[in-house]
Amino acid sequence: RGQIARLRHACGMSLRFAVGDRVRCKTSATQWKRGTIVALHYREDGWPPGQTAPYQVELHNGPLIYAPKDSEGVIRADDGIEELERSARVFVCQAGPCRRAGGEAVLLEIEELSRSVGGVAVRPSGCLGNCSNAPNVLVVDDQAEQIFARRCDLAASAEVVQRASGRVPSLGDADMVARLARARRLRVWTEAREESKWNLALCGMREDVARAHAEAQAEPTEESADSLQELVQEYAELLAAAGFGDKALEALSAAAGPAAELSLEHIPSLRLLVEQARVLAGMGRAADIERLRGAVCALQPQGRREESLQAQVEELLSDAAGDARAARGGEAGCVQDRVQGYARWSLRAVTPVSKHSAVYHFTSDDGERGTPIRKGRGGRTVWSKTWHTTLLAEVGEAANNEGPLPWVERDYTPVSTAHEWEQGRCDILIKVYLDPPGLATRWLHSVSAPPPAAGAGAAAGTA
Repeated sequence: RGQIARLRHACGMSLRFAVGDRVRCKTSATQWKRGTIVALHYREDGWPPGQTAPYQVELHNGPLIYAPKDSEGVIRADDGIEELERSARVFVCQAGPCRRAGGEAVLLEIEELSRSVGGVAVRPSGCLGNCSNAPNVLVVDDQAEQIFARRCDLAASAEVVQRASGRVPSLGDADMVARLARARRLRVWTEAREESKWNLALCGMREDVARAHAEAQAEPTEESADSLQELVQEYAELLAAAGFGDKALEALSAAAGPAAELSLEHIPSLRLLVEQARVLAGMGRAADIERLRGAVCALQPQGRREESLQAQVEELLSDAAGDARAARGGEAGCVQDRVQGYARWSLRAVTPVSKHSAVYHFTSDDGERGTPIRKGRGGRTVWSKTWHTTLLAEVGEAANNEGPLPWVERDYTPVSTAHEWEQGRCDILIKVYLDPPGLATRWLHSVSAPPPAAGAGAAAGTA
């Protein structure tokens, strides 16, 4: 000890701990272990002259290690507080089904909650093999592996962090909770919109619109009015894309107010009016758009700014009327129930394969079915290893617990080729769930006899 003290004095270095002090050492990116200081200015054979480590530490029930530097991030005093010493890793699935169910938001939540407790390494991962219970998270530590399924809210993400760290993350920060809730909704909506999953995209939006209406009435500020207008526009756009144009118009009309209150001074109401015209165009209702255009033409602009604004709105409405007439002609009068991104197919036959599976044979002459074969630069064909189609099973709103629309959405990989799809034929091998009966397969049973699968939707995409 005297030699060590003289060396310490000679080097002019002041260390925070002495021999015999109880400490905790960081032994990995996520793990701290208890130990006792057994030497100062430790040196190993083969090190360059003058190189030393501040401490040598004997871990409790473990080997001798050294601390490479005297830093709080490497070695700290043992405060005696009992704590689980684990090396936990959390893998958040980012494969297709989990991403659509909010996997990105789950990753964000767990990352943020883990910062408050420490001791957890969080990473995105590929498929965890539990797609029917998305979104999924895998926790791996020294003792075991455990999958957490259906992480559908912040409390469920907090449960994962508690299991991984041994500590309960705080949910007392109202701003953080609100921010993470908004991020989850936004990411789910964005992913669902990109993949034309309208049922998932609309989930919870009706309640959000009602809440925004109440807030705007309770505190009528410009900010609350703008937020309501943006939310209603988004809601109406999704309803129209899902083929529910009438419901979209109801939402827009309720937010815009009576036509008699239309004014060139009130920009939000004009935006909602233009959005109404877009919905009407998709439904082929040119006459209704012309009535909206007439209402705008009847307004009396005050100054050059309002004159310019009126001309712009009239032009937008005129374009929408033209689109409506084109849609009406192209669809032969049937445009109101068109679901964006989907084509109409008919179920023509079913070939049993086993007790629990069958091949369903679909045909289509709908020109909107597109092709699953992607085109690269210069029109070159890009061959995908696999591609999928999404089936809309019309189970009815009462039976659907997956969203507000009267159908459930199911992804399948056809056993037929992409070329057969282009020719209007598609064969899908589908597992039949009997106990409990699956919503989609139960619906397929009900439409197996002609007239088949009227209104069924299918969309092809590469994966």
